[in-house]
Amino acid sequence: MTIQQEVHDVNDSKASVVALRPMSQIAPVSEDDKLAYLEEKMLATLDRAIAVVSDETRALRSDVIVDLKPYSDAKSRALLDLNRVMGESSFKEKPVSVVNQLRLFRQVLDDNEKLLFTHLEAVREITELLSATLIKAESDGTYTSSSLEAK
Repeated sequence: MTIQQEVHDVNDSKASVVALRPMSQIAPVSEDDKLAYLEEKMLATLDRAIAVVSDETRALRSDVIVDLKPYSDAKSRALLDLNRVMGESSFKEKPVSVVNQLRLFRQVLDDNEKLLFTHLEAVREITELLSATLIKAESDGTYTSSSLEAK
C-alpha cells in the first residue's frame, strides 16, 4: 500500500485525518525500528480514535439535532483499528506514550458515555410522555377505572 492509498483510505472513511508518514514504505530492520514503528502506529490509531469520539461529543453538546449513526460507524471502525493495532504489539510493556494516550482516550470515552446517557434518558422521557399522551387521546373512557366504578 502506498502513502497515497493510505491517505485515500482514511479520507474515504470520513474520519478525522491524522498526519501519516509513509510507514508502509519503510521496512523496519532492527528490533528497535520495529518497536518504534509499532509505537507510532499505535499512537496514530489512538489519535484517530480520540478524534472520532471527540467529534461525536462535540456534536452532542451542540444545540443541533444530530444523526448519531455516522458517529457510531466511525467509532466502531476506530475501535476495530485500535484492537488490531494493539493485537500486533510485541511489546512486553506498552510504551509510556501509548499508556498516556490510552488514559486520555479513557477520559474522552467517559465524557462521551455520560453525554450519551443523558441524551438517551431524555429520549426515554420524551417517549414515555408521547406514549401516555397518545394512549389518553385514543381512549374513549370505556375501560377506565372511573367508568367501571360508576356502573
